[in-house]
Amino acid sequence: MSDPSFVIRYATAPPPNDLVEATRGGADWATDESGAHWIRLREPNVIAKLSGEALRVDEQGRLFRFRSTIPNSQLPTLDWTPLGNELATELPLASFPEQIQHRPIDLAPIELELIAAHQSAHGSPRPAAAVLSTLDELLFWTERAAASRLSRLQWIMLADQALIQGDKLPPIRGEYFSRLERLMIPAGKWWTPDVPVGALLRLFDGDSATSESLLHVWLHDGSLASIPEQEFATLSRASLRTTIRNSTHH
Repeated sequence: MSDPSFVIRYATAPPPNDLVEATRGGADWATDESGAHWIRLREPNVIAKLSGEALRVDEQGRLFRFRSTIPNSQLPTLDWTPLGNELATELPLASFPEQIQHRPIDLAPIELELIAAHQSAHGSPRPAAAVLSTLDELLFWTERAAASRLSRLQWIMLADQALIQGDKLPPIRGEYFSRLERLMIPAGKWWTPDVPVGALLRLFDGDSATSESLLHVWLHDGSLASIPEQEFATLSRASLRTTIRNSTHH
C-alpha cells in the first residue's frame, strides 16, 4: 500500500467538519469491528485540519505515528467506501449554460438536510436576499414597477426561471432565499449537521479557479446551482422581454 499513505483513526464518529475537509481532498472511509472510524486520505495536506489520530501506513499495512519509525499497530482489513461521491455535474437549460453548474449535494456519510431556522442553534431566520420566480411572474411586476426600482436589482436565468437579488426584492410569488457569504439557502431554513459555512463553501468551490466569484444556491429540491456572480445582469424590462422572446423560439 503505497498511495494513499495516511489514515486518520477516530474512536467515535468523526465530526462533520472533518468529513467535509477530508472530502474536499478526496478520501475513503470505513469502520472496523470495534466500531472505530477510519478515513483514508488521498491528499495529505488536509491532515492538519482533522481532529482524529493521524497515522502513516507502509506497504505492509503497518501503522506509524508521525515521525516515528516504530510500528504502532497493523491496519485492519477494511471495506473502504468513497467519502463524498464525486459531485455529479449537470448543466441546466439556462441563459449561461456553459457557466452555471447544477448538481446534487452528496457528502456521504454526512446527511446534510435543511431544517427550520428556529430549530437550529442560529435561532431567527435571516432576511430574504433573493427570489426564484417564473418569467411571467417577473414580467407582470416589472411592467408596473418604476425603472429606478428595477435598476437596484440583478438577475440571471436558472433553467426556465429567473433568480433575482438586490435591494428591495419584488413582491412576487416564488421561492425566497437568504444569503450567508457566498451561499444562498431557502429563506427560513438552516442546515444540519451544523457544518461551518466556510467549510461548505470550500467543498462546493471544488477545484474551480474562479471559486472566489462563485455564488452557490442551495435549491429547495436539494440540488446546488453554482453561479459566477459577475454573470448577474441589471434587471430591465428590455432584457426580460428579450429573454422571454428568445426562450419561446427554442
